[in-house]
Amino acid sequence: PGVFAPGARHLLILAHHDDEVPFAGLIQRMLAAGGGAEVHVLWTTNSDGLWFEDDIPPETYARLRYAESVEAMAALGVTEADRLTCFGWSEISYYAQLSDMAARPSPSVPRDFLTLADQVDAHVARLQPEIIWTLAWQGGQPEHDITHACAVRAARKLSAGRATTVPVYEIPAYELKV
Repeated sequence: PGVFAPGARHLLILAHHDDEVPFAGLIQRMLAAGGGAEVHVLWTTNSDGLWFEDDIPPETYARLRYAESVEAMAALGVTEADRLTCFGWSEISYYAQLSDMAARPSPSVPRDFLTLADQVDAHVARLQPEIIWTLAWQGGQPEHDITHACAVRAARKLSAGRATTVPVYEIPAYELKV
Protein backbone atom coordinates (compact mmCIF):
# COMPACT_ATOMS: atom_id res chain seq x y z
CA PRO A 1 0.00 0.00 0.00
CA GLY A 2 1.21 3.47 -0.85
CA VAL A 3 4.09 2.35 -3.05
CA PHE A 4 2.62 4.13 -6.05
CA ALA A 5 0.83 6.88 -4.15
CA PRO A 6 0.40 10.22 -5.95
CA GLY A 7 3.17 12.62 -5.00
CA ALA A 8 5.51 9.95 -3.60
CA ARG A 9 9.26 10.62 -3.70
CA HIS A 10 11.14 7.64 -5.11
CA LEU A 11 14.92 7.19 -5.27
CA LEU A 12 16.59 4.45 -7.27
CA ILE A 13 20.13 3.79 -6.02
CA LEU A 14 21.94 1.84 -8.71
CA ALA A 15 25.49 0.71 -9.33
CA HIS A 16 25.99 1.43 -13.00
CA HIS A 17 24.30 2.54 -16.15
CA ASP A 18 21.88 -0.07 -17.45
CA ASP A 19 20.74 -1.06 -13.94
CA GLU A 20 17.68 1.12 -14.54
CA VAL A 21 16.40 -1.32 -17.18
CA PRO A 22 14.66 -3.72 -14.75
CA PHE A 23 12.92 -0.68 -13.24
CA ALA A 24 11.50 0.77 -16.50
CA GLY A 25 7.93 -0.45 -15.97
CA LEU A 26 8.01 0.55 -12.31
CA ILE A 27 9.29 4.02 -13.20
CA GLN A 28 6.40 4.47 -15.62
CA ARG A 29 3.99 3.37 -12.91
CA MET A 30 5.57 5.75 -10.36
CA LEU A 31 5.17 8.69 -12.74
CA ALA A 32 1.68 7.62 -13.81
CA ALA A 33 0.53 7.90 -10.19
CA GLY A 34 0.61 11.65 -10.72
CA GLY A 35 0.18 14.17 -7.98
CA GLY A 36 3.71 15.43 -8.47
CA ALA A 37 5.38 12.05 -8.00
CA GLU A 38 9.16 12.39 -8.07
CA VAL A 39 11.57 9.80 -9.41
CA HIS A 40 15.27 10.37 -8.80
CA VAL A 41 18.04 8.06 -9.97
CA LEU A 42 21.51 7.79 -8.48
CA TRP A 43 24.24 5.75 -10.16
CA THR A 44 27.25 5.20 -7.90
CA THR A 45 29.81 4.26 -10.58
CA ASN A 46 30.88 5.61 -13.95
CA SER A 47 30.28 2.20 -15.58
CA ASP A 48 33.82 1.85 -16.96
CA GLY A 49 34.25 -1.79 -15.90
CA LEU A 50 33.68 -3.48 -19.25
CA TRP A 51 35.56 -0.97 -21.40
CA PHE A 52 37.78 -3.70 -22.86
CA GLU A 53 34.83 -5.39 -24.57
CA ASP A 54 34.49 -2.46 -26.99
CA ASP A 55 38.20 -1.72 -27.37
CA ILE A 56 37.85 1.94 -26.41
CA PRO A 57 39.37 3.87 -23.50
CA PRO A 58 37.58 3.44 -20.15
CA GLU A 59 36.66 7.15 -19.99
CA THR A 60 35.00 7.00 -23.42
CA TYR A 61 33.17 3.81 -22.53
CA ALA A 62 31.89 5.38 -19.29
CA ARG A 63 30.61 8.48 -21.14
CA LEU A 64 28.79 6.30 -23.69
CA ARG A 65 27.13 4.22 -20.98
CA TYR A 66 26.04 7.36 -19.12
CA ALA A 67 24.63 8.93 -22.29
CA GLU A 68 22.66 5.75 -23.06
CA SER A 69 21.09 5.78 -19.60
CA VAL A 70 20.25 9.48 -19.76
CA GLU A 71 18.52 8.85 -23.08
CA ALA A 72 16.63 5.85 -21.69
CA MET A 73 15.52 7.80 -18.63
CA ALA A 74 14.36 10.71 -20.79
CA ALA A 75 12.23 8.27 -22.79
CA LEU A 76 10.62 7.27 -19.48
CA GLY A 77 10.04 10.91 -18.51
CA VAL A 78 12.94 11.44 -16.10
CA THR A 79 15.35 14.15 -17.23
CA GLU A 80 19.02 14.64 -16.41
CA ALA A 81 18.75 18.23 -15.23
CA ASP A 82 16.55 17.63 -12.24
CA ARG A 83 16.46 13.95 -11.41
CA LEU A 84 19.64 12.09 -12.44
CA THR A 85 22.86 11.93 -10.43
CA CYS A 86 26.04 9.99 -11.11
CA PHE A 87 28.79 9.87 -8.49
CA GLY A 88 31.20 8.50 -11.08
CA TRP A 89 33.24 6.07 -8.98
CA SER A 90 35.41 3.90 -11.23
CA GLU A 91 34.52 0.22 -11.38
CA ILE A 92 38.10 -0.46 -12.42
CA SER A 93 39.16 1.12 -9.12
CA TYR A 94 36.61 -1.05 -7.25
CA TYR A 95 38.16 -4.21 -8.72
CA ALA A 96 41.67 -3.13 -7.70
CA GLN A 97 40.52 -2.37 -4.16
CA LEU A 98 38.66 -5.66 -3.84
CA SER A 99 41.73 -7.55 -5.09
CA ASP A 100 43.82 -5.71 -2.52
CA MET A 101 41.34 -6.64 0.21
CA ALA A 102 41.42 -10.30 -0.79
CA ALA A 103 45.22 -10.34 -0.63
CA ARG A 104 45.37 -9.08 2.97
CA PRO A 105 45.12 -11.48 5.92
CA SER A 106 42.88 -9.08 7.86
CA PRO A 107 41.07 -6.98 5.28
CA SER A 108 39.32 -3.78 6.21
CA VAL A 109 36.80 -1.86 4.19
CA PRO A 110 38.61 0.42 1.71
CA ARG A 111 38.36 4.13 2.49
CA ASP A 112 36.77 4.75 -0.94
CA PHE A 113 33.88 2.43 -0.10
CA LEU A 114 33.28 4.23 3.19
CA THR A 115 33.41 7.58 1.37
CA LEU A 116 30.89 6.27 -1.17
CA ALA A 117 28.58 5.17 1.66
CA ASP A 118 28.83 8.64 3.20
CA GLN A 119 28.03 10.24 -0.18
CA VAL A 120 24.95 8.02 -0.57
CA ASP A 121 23.87 8.92 2.99
CA ALA A 122 24.19 12.64 2.21
CA HIS A 123 22.30 12.32 -1.09
CA VAL A 124 19.48 10.41 0.60
CA ALA A 125 19.34 12.94 3.46
CA ARG A 126 19.10 15.79 0.93
CA LEU A 127 16.37 14.18 -1.21
CA GLN A 128 14.36 12.71 1.69
CA PRO A 129 12.81 9.92 -0.42
CA GLU A 130 9.78 8.12 0.85
CA ILE A 131 10.77 4.93 -0.96
CA ILE A 132 14.20 3.63 -1.97
CA TRP A 133 14.71 1.10 -4.75
CA THR A 134 17.88 -0.85 -5.52
CA LEU A 135 19.02 -4.10 -7.06
CA ALA A 136 18.87 -7.14 -4.82
CA TRP A 137 21.94 -8.38 -3.00
CA GLN A 138 23.61 -11.02 -5.15
CA GLY A 139 26.74 -11.94 -3.26
CA GLY A 140 28.86 -11.98 -6.37
CA GLN A 141 28.41 -8.80 -8.37
CA PRO A 142 30.62 -6.33 -6.47
CA GLU A 143 29.25 -3.07 -7.86
CA HIS A 144 25.66 -4.13 -7.21
CA ASP A 145 26.43 -5.48 -3.74
CA ILE A 146 28.42 -2.44 -2.60
CA THR A 147 25.64 -0.16 -3.86
CA HIS A 148 22.97 -2.34 -2.22
CA ALA A 149 24.79 -2.10 1.13
CA CYS A 150 25.01 1.69 0.76
CA ALA A 151 21.29 1.96 -0.09
CA VAL A 152 20.22 -0.11 2.91
CA ARG A 153 22.54 1.82 5.24
CA ALA A 154 21.20 5.16 3.97
CA ALA A 155 17.59 4.03 4.40
CA ARG A 156 18.30 2.94 7.97
CA LYS A 157 19.92 6.27 8.77
CA LEU A 158 17.05 8.20 7.20
CA SER A 159 14.54 6.08 9.14
CA ALA A 160 16.24 6.57 12.50
CA GLY A 161 13.99 8.51 14.82
CA ARG A 162 11.03 8.47 12.44
CA ALA A 163 7.64 7.01 13.19
CA THR A 164 7.74 5.03 9.94
CA THR A 165 10.60 3.23 8.24
CA VAL A 166 11.70 4.27 4.77
CA PRO A 167 11.20 1.04 2.81
CA VAL A 168 13.86 -0.39 0.52
CA TYR A 169 12.49 -2.42 -2.37
CA GLU A 170 14.85 -4.76 -4.18
CA ILE A 171 14.63 -5.97 -7.75
CA PRO A 172 16.68 -9.02 -8.73
CA ALA A 173 19.01 -8.38 -11.65
CA TYR A 174 20.03 -11.98 -12.18
CA GLU A 175 18.73 -14.17 -9.44
CA LEU A 176 17.24 -13.39 -6.06
CA LYS A 177 19.16 -14.89 -3.16
CA VAL A 178 17.27 -14.90 0.07
